[in-house]
Amino acid sequence: CGAGQEMLPFVRNGAFGIGLDYVPETGQVGFQKYSDQGLRDRVGFLRGSGDLLPISDRSLDAVICRGVLMFLNNERALAEFARVIREDGLLFIMFQAPAYYWWKLRNGILTGKILSSIHAARVLYAGSVFRLTGHQPRGRLTAGGEIFETRKYITAACKENGLEKIGEMPDTNKKTPFMIFRKSASSSEQ
Repeated sequence: CGAGQEMLPFVRNGAFGIGLDYVPETGQVGFQKYSDQGLRDRVGFLRGSGDLLPISDRSLDAVICRGVLMFLNNERALAEFARVIREDGLLFIMFQAPAYYWWKLRNGILTGKILSSIHAARVLYAGSVFRLTGHQPRGRLTAGGEIFETRKYITAACKENGLEKIGEMPDTNKKTPFMIFRKSASSSEQ
């Protein structure tokens, strides 16, 4: 979650926000950011991973996953998001589509940032392996398991977990779609 900036509009409107990040310094900058705005008592920060959430079943009204899914075990993360969201709760999810990595590959070549191009090529390779085999590869040829996602995959995987697509955010684009899902009532009974 970094400094928790994505939950700021919710917190400003009265919600209690919980930020989650894997780095040990989780929350340090976030607490300061929220303290500066007089909202320190409206947030909490946890250290953990999005594919193993330290949060109770059906306890959240919304989950925001912006720009991190490509680093997580996708199947576990999407199942975890669905597990912690209450009936009629929302999942906001932004991810890097193949177009983002193709742009990064081309841009790296054109600007001489070869390492950026190599990174993009590794992600395109790993994402292709995942699409073909259903196995998210991790190893030296991949970028630490980082893969690309597609609208089709995210929509289908969310549906399998009882999350229905209800729209996209206004800032969505071809390279980084930002989709919104709602947890259906029938999936809450599972």
